[in-house]
Amino acid sequence: MPKKPDKYGIKIWTMVDRNQYTYNMQIYSGKEGIRQEIGVERIRFREVDQGYRVVMDMVSVLNTHNRQHHITTDRFFTSLKAAEELLSKNITLTGTIRENKLEVPDKLRRFTRNGNKKYHNETELKGPKKIPKLNYDYNKNKYFVDNANIKVEF
Repeated sequence: MPKKPDKYGIKIWTMVDRNQYTYNMQIYSGKEGIRQEIGVERIRFREVDQGYRVVMDMVSVLNTHNRQHHITTDRFFTSLKAAEELLSKNITLTGTIRENKLEVPDKLRRFTRNGNKKYHNETELKGPKKIPKLNYDYNKNKYFVDNANIKVEF
């Protein structure tokens, strides 16, 4: 992970709530699940749909019977496949997603005249900097995971 601040360490996937209580964690110990061969000269493998698998593993501990849950994920874990599967389990999802993912429909790849994407209306703006409510909620919820991760580093 060349762009990460620490080059060495143990990767731990975590699921935390707004009180920074850790509901579930999983140590990343290498490739798992379905593998896809990549390359011709050197044979390498990568796990297919790793983000999806991790999300499904994490939410497996939630009691979804007569209870609504909402999770926030970053772009590594966000996919249409995950969102649909979670919705079938009474779990909603907010997450960032890369525009160039094949599963993103063309109608969601639009731009405003200054190049910024616009999927909200002005009545949904929130916070001191007046950002869209969706962005505000995402940043607020992502903070809980980031803060829990900082505590784990010590």
